[in-house]
Amino acid sequence: MAESNAEPQQDSTSPAPQQAALADMVQGAIKQGLENLAKEVQAHQAKQAQSGEEPPKPEPKPDSIQEWLRPALEPTEKAVKQIEQRAAMVQDSVGFYTDAKNQDAFEFRDKIEDVVTNQARQGNIISRKDAWNWLRGGELYDTLQKRSLDATTLKMKEAQDAQTVGPSLQALKLAKSPEQMTSDELGSALKGISF
Repeated sequence: MAESNAEPQQDSTSPAPQQAALADMVQGAIKQGLENLAKEVQAHQAKQAQSGEEPPKPEPKPDSIQEWLRPALEPTEKAVKQIEQRAAMVQDSVGFYTDAKNQDAFEFRDKIEDVVTNQARQGNIISRKDAWNWLRGGELYDTLQKRSLDATTLKMKEAQDAQTVGPSLQALKLAKSPEQMTSDELGSALKGISF
């Protein structure tokens, strides 16, 4: 699998050369389209002159410029959409991993990034929060449940230990019951135990 935690590659060229390249590409497409149109018109006029037909009046085409530009602009539009998606994914990544509520997710960053990357390859853009929720309910469910149970058990044990600061009376082994002891015997048996 590809590196899942690698940040999307950014084009190292600055916006000014990109705009210049785009302008050159558009100008080239327009020039090529006009040249092709002029050749077609000349060929058609020559054909009509030979046949003696009267040339038909052309119908205006309001979107003819768009038709000429579309092949040149489609790759640019696709690249712009990809850049927008990458920017959104980077923003989502920064927001998700810097949010304190998602501290537990950082340990599973590779798995989260794998899910996000695989979905993006399939054309589904999902947030890291959605990927994390999906993993927590599926692949990581048992692992996270065990951690939660272990943490709860540890907290309960710590609470019990804090509750019994000194030796407990339950651990105290007396030779006879406290009711049968004299005050001196009871005092010496409970010596060192604080209440």
